[in-house]
Amino acid sequence: MGSIFIFFLYPSRFFLHLFYCRLRRLDTSEKWCRRSTMSMVVFAGILLVFLLLGYLIYALVNAETF
Repeated sequence: MGSIFIFFLYPSRFFLHLFYCRLRRLDTSEKWCRRSTMSMVVFAGILLVFLLLGYLIYALVNAETF
């Protein structure tokens, strides 16, 4: 029964090397994509804050119409 878990406790170094290479290649190829996505999200958040702030100022100035 204990011999089944040897495969999980002591993986071969070749297997770990392939896994590490795939992760590293994925990281370098998607680094630019993640940066551009984050900058678009930050830009959209800032735009939303300014739109809400503008709406609140408009509501304060024209309070009698609300």
